[in-house]
Formats: sequence, C-alpha cells, structure tokens
Amino acid sequence: MTRIMAYYRLLDNSETLLKDPVFERQCSGAMNMLQKAMGSQKIEHVTYALDNPQLLGWLGKPCYFVWNMDVESYRETNIPDKIRGGFMLMLFPEKFTEDFWLKRMIYRRKRPGSGLKHPVVAVNISDGTLVLQDSAITDEDLYKRLLGAYLERSQSIFDFENYLVKASVADENSPVRILSLADISGLQQVRKKLLFRLSHVALFLLVLLSLILPGVMRSQNITMSLRMRIAAVFSVAMLVPIISLISIGRSFLFHEENRLKESAMVRMRAGFEALELRYRDAPRLIEGDLYEDLRNRLGSDTLTLDKIEDTMRIATEEGLFKHYIVTDDKGKFSRTNWLNIDPPLKKSIEMAAARVVKTDAAVGGPTSVVDAAIDEEVEQYMQVLGSSFDFSRPTHLNFFVFQNSYMYFMSIMVQIEGKVGNLFLHLPDYYLEKRFAYDEFMQNRMAVDRVDSEKRDLPAELFFYSNFKAEKSVPAESPIWRKLKEAFERASKVKTEESGIMTSEDESYIYAIRPLSSMHTQSFLPCLLTSTRPIEARLRSMQMVISGLAFSALLGAIILSLVLAASLLGP
Repeated sequence: MTRIMAYYRLLDNSETLLKDPVFERQCSGAMNMLQKAMGSQKIEHVTYALDNPQLLGWLGKPCYFVWNMDVESYRETNIPDKIRGGFMLMLFPEKFTEDFWLKRMIYRRKRPGSGLKHPVVAVNISDGTLVLQDSAITDEDLYKRLLGAYLERSQSIFDFENYLVKASVADENSPVRILSLADISGLQQVRKKLLFRLSHVALFLLVLLSLILPGVMRSQNITMSLRMRIAAVFSVAMLVPIISLISIGRSFLFHEENRLKESAMVRMRAGFEALELRYRDAPRLIEGDLYEDLRNRLGSDTLTLDKIEDTMRIATEEGLFKHYIVTDDKGKFSRTNWLNIDPPLKKSIEMAAARVVKTDAAVGGPTSVVDAAIDEEVEQYMQVLGSSFDFSRPTHLNFFVFQNSYMYFMSIMVQIEGKVGNLFLHLPDYYLEKRFAYDEFMQNRMAVDRVDSEKRDLPAELFFYSNFKAEKSVPAESPIWRKLKEAFERASKVKTEESGIMTSEDESYIYAIRPLSSMHTQSFLPCLLTSTRPIEARLRSMQMVISGLAFSALLGAIILSLVLAASLLGP
C-alpha cells in the first residue's frame, strides 16, 4: 500500500521514498511474493483497483481487488492528495451468497448518491418466494400481492395499491425480477379530495334542482311574464354552448401544452443522438487541427531534442494534450513529461515504437526470420497486457484501451538530428471529452437560430456537468448545478436519462440529462434546457383566440336573442 500511495504521489515524501534503495529492494521482494500468488495477472494491475474493483486472481482463484483511502480532496481524475489512512479488500466471488450484488444494491439504496430513489423488491417468479425487500417497506406480505399484480400486468409500468411499479430484469436466465415502487399515495389523496369536492357540488346542485324545480312546475301563484320566460329560455340556450365551448377550449389547451412539452423532449432526445454521432467524429475532427498546430510550432528547421521538448512543454501547458513522449531510433524514451507512467505501458509503447521505426526504415526490404520472431513476441506481450497498440496510422488520434484505462495516442515521425524518431502525444479519454464539451457549448447548435424557425419556437441550450471535482462544469457558474445536483448524480450512477421541469429566476425550464454511451470515462454529462416561455406564449395566444370565439358567440347569441325577442313581443 505504501508503494502504491507513493506511486500516485499521495505521500509528502513520495519522491524521496521512491529513490530510497532500501525501500525499493523491500518493495521488489514483497511484489515478487505477491506476483507468485496472483499467477498470470500482473501485480501492477492492483494500482487500477483504486475505488474500482478489479477481477484478478489469488492462489489460483478469481478474486476482486479494491482499495481506497480516507480522502479530503481530489486531484485531477479524482486521485486524492490528502489521506489519513487506507484499506485493501480481496473479495472471492465463489464465497458470495446467492444474489449478492442485488442485495448489496438494495442495502445501499438509502446511502447518499446511490442513484436509487424508490424502494425495491426482488421476487422469484418461479416459486413465488421473496428474494429481498427494501427496509422502507414494512408490510411483510406485500410481495405476495405485488407478485400477483406483476403476473397480471398489461404494461411494463403498472399501478399497485399506493404505488406505481416498474419491473426490470437483471439476468434473462434468472427467475428473479426487480420491482421498483414509487409511492403515489400523495397524488391519490389529491385526486380523492378533488373527486370528493366535485361529488358534493354535484349533490348540492341535484338536491337544489329536486327541491326548487318541482315546486316551480306545480306552483299556480308564481306567474312569469312573457319577457321573463323568453329571457330565461334564451339564457339557458346561450349558457350551455358557451360553457361547452370553454370546457372544450380548456381541454384543448391542456392537450396542446402536453404536446408542446413532449415535442420539446423529442427535440432534446434527438439532440442527444446528434451529440453521440458528433463525439464519435471528434477524434477525426481534432487530429487535423492538432497536427497542423504542432507542425507550425516545430517549424521546418532541423529538430533537436531540446527544441522538441520546449515546444511540447508549452503545448502541454496550454492544454492541447497531457503527455508527450519522444523516442529514439531504437524505440527507447528520450524525453517525456510522463514521469509516473506505468511500467507495462512504457514497455508496450517502446516495443510498438521500435516496430514502427524498423518498418519505416526498411520499407521494401525483405522480411527476416528474426524480425518475424520479434513481431510475434511483441504481439504476445501485448495480449498478456491487454493492449493492442498499433501506430501504423501516423498523425491520427488512435483510441487504445490499456488494462482499464482509455486513452488516445497520436504518433508523428520526426527527424531528430538526422535520425528517425517518434513523437507520441497522449490524451486521456477525459481530455477529449473536455475539449468536446467546450466546443459544443460554444457552438450550442440547438439554441436560437434566425434561419431555422423550429429552433426559434423551441430553442434548447446545452450545458455539461463535470463528474470530476477537479474539473469545472461548462459553464463554470450556473444555478442548475445546484438545483439539479441530485438528478446529475443519479443519471451518472444509474446511466439513465433524467428529465423534468425546474424553475430558476422566475422562469421554468424543461430539462433532460443523458450520459453519452460513446464516452468511455463520461467525465462530462450533457444537459439540455428548453425554456417554457415559448410554450406559455403560444398557450396565451390560443387562449385569447378561444376567449375571442366564446365572446363572439356570446355576443352573437345576445344580438339574435334581442332581435327574436323584439319580433315576438312586437305588435
């Protein structure tokens, strides 16, 4: 653990400790002993188990390694810089109880940031038994009634007593079904109160009519003039269609509001699909600009190691990439700013660089048996490390996966004082995601456009929420980061879409949050906001039209009533 913490520069004396020969000798002996116990898996893989369980091996059996530290703050990519202690766990899957991961998910639901908002019940549909029930549900027999409702359901989302239930399947070959229950008792109470009030009003009107109307019909003393009777008849004749028109208009406005909001959601979902496609094209769009920028910086003069290093250092400080590596004609590192590179990764790059230089220097020449054997050895080494470095496409941003790290590399052939060498540029996946987020935010293609009338009607603004505490969201300051924090964390944890309506500065917005599946690290979550002002303005205009029609109908009915009454009452 001390060696790992020093490797990540988590200790105050990391540099001194790593240079201590006694410490290095002790660490080497300990790592050799651990390596024998881990078998084919390399001990260096344990470094990737920081808060991320890695399935490795221990004494010939599969084993999950995970370690973490008590942290106060985070550096780039959530690597802690201040610690007070740490732990390492070794978990053997064969020792796990049945449905271990499902039970762990349910037990952790109430923890902050779990992403599960509603209680969960897991049932076995084969034998009708209960697998596990959330502690928030106290009714012990609820799962029996819930299982019956599940088997008789007609949709994936169905009503059950005071809950709205959604079913999901974790494993198609397993009889266990996971049922999430959202409590809708509050909505049902509001509905019951409204129906109760309406029933009282209807009962009152019925009693009033049953008492008054028969008396009026039987009364001989009550006399109504002809004018009053005509006025009453025409009042009823006008009142009924006007009330019907207003009722139909309100229903139409309600459905139109829902249609416009759903239309905004459809446009935002289409925007997410477009973001997915643009992110897949991002490496091809960025690599040309990056290569041209570096070529202009290096110039056409004779290159030296010092000149390349100075140029790369300035470019790194400007954030064009994270690491640079300059190799010689044998593939060995000459200059680099990647001081804590993982040894297996360094070895892989050196072997791949040597192969590229050899291929470039011997184009058209015969292939020797020795070269073929070396190439085969390189391929076998790459397979053991879980990597497949291929730099046969220079000046391209090539995507690689090394163990569980996602990264982009660009290789550039350079002449260093008359010798062929390689310049490698390393961009972690989150670097590309960050650049993509800034570019998309600056363009905001779905915002107001003078040409596209559809964008003028329902414009959507694009934002990016940063999952890393060390990185700022785009933009850095916005009230939505505080108002939608739980929604962002839930979308990031559960990998699902979050949508709803929020209010900020006396204005309502429809929001949609969806992680992009093409982003491997998902360090930035896109969020689209559509203001409801265009919808409200359109509803107000339609309301004015409906009110105008009702007023015109009422005015026309009054005029016709007066004309008809005058003709009936005239001589």
